[in-house]
Amino acid sequence: MNHLTLVAPFRQPPDPFLDSPGSSPDERPTALSRSIKQVAAEFTKRASPPALQCLRDELLCQARLNLSTLSQHLALLATRERHLALGHAHRLFSYPRVTLPGADEDNRALSYVVPKPLDCAKAVLAEEYRKKYGIRIVSVLAPKQDETYLHSVVRHLSAAAGEPVGFLLGVITDHRHTEVFDYENHVLPLVIQASAHGIDVINLNSMGEVDNSYQRFLKNMDLIKHSVPGVRVRSATVLSQRQADEQSCHTDAIQVLKDALLGFKRSGQTCFFNCMTGHAEVAQGNVDEPRFCLPSALQKTTQRSAALRDDAVNFSESVEPNNISLHTHRGKYSAAFQLSPNVEYENRDKQANHFLTIKAFRNADRVLSVLEGLAPSARKRYLNQLRQQW
Repeated sequence: MNHLTLVAPFRQPPDPFLDSPGSSPDERPTALSRSIKQVAAEFTKRASPPALQCLRDELLCQARLNLSTLSQHLALLATRERHLALGHAHRLFSYPRVTLPGADEDNRALSYVVPKPLDCAKAVLAEEYRKKYGIRIVSVLAPKQDETYLHSVVRHLSAAAGEPVGFLLGVITDHRHTEVFDYENHVLPLVIQASAHGIDVINLNSMGEVDNSYQRFLKNMDLIKHSVPGVRVRSATVLSQRQADEQSCHTDAIQVLKDALLGFKRSGQTCFFNCMTGHAEVAQGNVDEPRFCLPSALQKTTQRSAALRDDAVNFSESVEPNNISLHTHRGKYSAAFQLSPNVEYENRDKQANHFLTIKAFRNADRVLSVLEGLAPSARKRYLNQLRQQW
């Protein structure tokens, strides 16, 4: 068995944390501390990490996302992170609230909380993907006004020896005209590949836009073009906005990079840029900055049905890593929300793609399991070693 698989009902008195599906560990630390004592005692005996399928089958009970069960899992994850005692400098997750589609943000009964991976958690996941699939993902790339962070890009591209590399580019938030880098804000998944002819940049932004942080990144990349004669820098951005909620961008980013790099690796092709922009759907935009439809094989995470229509998705196409059809995969994660009969919600029976929500919980468990498998004295050292790779 495993940390997250629930096999018996919880025998504990009612608790305000469990009664409120939207309660967050950040918001209710006292209630959380009370509610997880029996949970932790019952589940820490189970050492093997959960399969994504087991987690999905439990959370999507009777074709509905069970918010109460989701809250119980969140309590366990939060206490496991706290028991690692990593400190603020090595925080793994934040715990933001996700409001149900069309619901009032102040209605706690129509919201739930997800574990949002911070830099250290994404670094652990990237390392696990490197060991399992042989793909490279740089979990932190901080935009700056000068070109200093290009050294990190060049270093990783040189080590990749012509293979594409995934980068998670953080965005810059303008607080009263003062640029502040916010690690918990939006993140852009980029795939960059160097060749004898130049450098190609693919922007897989889940919001489907070319924002200021990306424009600044491209401007700095031009320094390479001007400093090395004959080197070109090509770039292209995905066309459609696939993300619907406000908290799934980090989970989406590392997932789409994993699927894109793994699919490319297994395809036997040599140019990632051509693989994306030469897709069956016609690329749009000008020659200097084309926009392209996200390939159907990468539509696992898409939350907006409009993006599926705009991208003319082929649901029979296979998706990574298990080579099942997109139709089958999305069918496994499509469900309505399970709510109390006393809660009014007009979209109660509307289906939604919950893959990113369930994947966020699975990723969190995977990160925690890796760190729990290390000696306490080795955990921070391991995370610091991963940081040096950024």
